[in-house]
Amino acid sequence: MGAMLTEWRELFESMLDGLANPAQMHGMMVHLPIAAAIMGLLVVILLAATRGQSWGARASALLIYIVGIIAAFVTVETGEKAHHFLRDSGVALSPAAIRMLHEHEEAAEKLWIFMAVTAALVLLTAVSKRWLRWTATALALAAALACAGWVGIVGHYGGTMVYNQGVGVPTAESNLPAEAIPKRNKTAREAAVGTTAQPDNPDEKTNPEFFGIPVEEHAKQR
Repeated sequence: MGAMLTEWRELFESMLDGLANPAQMHGMMVHLPIAAAIMGLLVVILLAATRGQSWGARASALLIYIVGIIAAFVTVETGEKAHHFLRDSGVALSPAAIRMLHEHEEAAEKLWIFMAVTAALVLLTAVSKRWLRWTATALALAAALACAGWVGIVGHYGGTMVYNQGVGVPTAESNLPAEAIPKRNKTAREAAVGTTAQPDNPDEKTNPEFFGIPVEEHAKQR
């Protein structure tokens, strides 16, 4: 129990450290508009299945997209801070990374528009005239699909920028200066031995464990 509490404390401290790093903060915030777009689409599909008559689906969709609009603005703001953080840290970006960063920013700044239009169309499904309600429902479904697709585009640009171009990734301490690399707290096991655990034989490969059982032994048991 004590070891588990220590691990949870270290995780919490690591999360707090991440909040102080603009790049990590942005990485956490981007999940909110993504979740809003996906959940909103599912609820709008449910609303369309009822031909726009479900009060619960309508209210839920409105709430989700309102939260998504707020999350989109906050995420863009954290992205700007992350960009300034990397620039002020002296990170040199390749022309391809700069182009991808620009595309990512431009797409992200338009996301709230997709969500606002979808929310407005969802609201129109509350009208009493059947033809207008059905039209608004069909348009709301199309807008929700477009919103989810646009989130995918924004995510594609961001993922390509990070995982292909390495923007903001301090791997091998090559992308960021030492002062810009977030410090990692020692785990309970490392703190117990005073340093990061290393194999006795430098040429010996470490044997990872699966729930306390060496992976090779676990594979044999299966």
